[in-house]
Amino acid sequence: MKREFDPELDSFDQFIIPFGKDSLSIQFAHLSLTFQTIDLKLKELINEMYKPFIPMDLTSVKGTHVFRPEPQRAGRKQAGAKISVVKAEAEAFLELTPGEVYRIEFSKKGSILFFWSYYFACRYDPEKKDGVLVICTGKKINLRQVIENFMRIIFSYIALYNGSFFLHSSGIVKDKKAHIFFGHSGAGKTTIVAFSKGLPLLSDDQVLVYLKEDKPYASGVPFSGGERFRQEEDAIKFSNVNEEFEVAGFYWLVKDKDTFLEPLPLIHAAAKLASAIPFIKDSPFPMQDALNLATEIAQRAKIFALHFRKDDSFLQII
Repeated sequence: MKREFDPELDSFDQFIIPFGKDSLSIQFAHLSLTFQTIDLKLKELINEMYKPFIPMDLTSVKGTHVFRPEPQRAGRKQAGAKISVVKAEAEAFLELTPGEVYRIEFSKKGSILFFWSYYFACRYDPEKKDGVLVICTGKKINLRQVIENFMRIIFSYIALYNGSFFLHSSGIVKDKKAHIFFGHSGAGKTTIVAFSKGLPLLSDDQVLVYLKEDKPYASGVPFSGGERFRQEEDAIKFSNVNEEFEVAGFYWLVKDKDTFLEPLPLIHAAAKLASAIPFIKDSPFPMQDALNLATEIAQRAKIFALHFRKDDSFLQII
């Protein structure tokens, strides 16, 4: 490949071959996305990956509980996007350089967002709420990885334009309220989940956070940080819960010899929340909107530094 993809407003006009004629929607909280022009193979793959968040059309799997999302939640208008999926007769949009782990490029022309990686590229118009996802058709393409990476980005963007954000965190449900644990990589989000077995798990990687009737709420999302949480027989019924819960507390994780809570001042709480929103840094995402919403939530929520040791003692104080 002589040069990497660098999209302009008309760059996607060359991609006109649809994957197929089927469609499939994913819904959670007040957000939704509909894949259009997909084939049966891609439809079945998306269904397999995100079945708790897909209406019951394809998810009647014996012995599996599947939550049917409501068309919209009380007090919030459903924010949906439509994405047409087409093919690119190309091996890749970006070249993998030695030592590179993963790369996503962003650009913005007016209100139109472009983002692309090795094997996919997307153009999304937030005003029209529609876009085009182009997927390369080379033999090395991992469709599961393409869809997962695309979904994380597009939903983060849709959320920020609809009064919510994804928080890089783990979330559990205790006494019918959400408890959200966040921090830098390696802070202990997965450790917290490991010591919370038996409690409903919103996610071990990200939760959706928003205000509803001036109270902070969190919802389970389709994304998981580790496949083991989907595969373990005793955890599958708790993982990826497609429901929303009022948030009892947010907890910035601090590994320590003792377990205790330390209230965070407002300015520190808002800054730490904002720092855990994916894709904000070095991208054209609406950073000021994210900071404003993080501040609003910090004003209405209980946010602590949770000092904890590697056991389940934290469950007694949250």
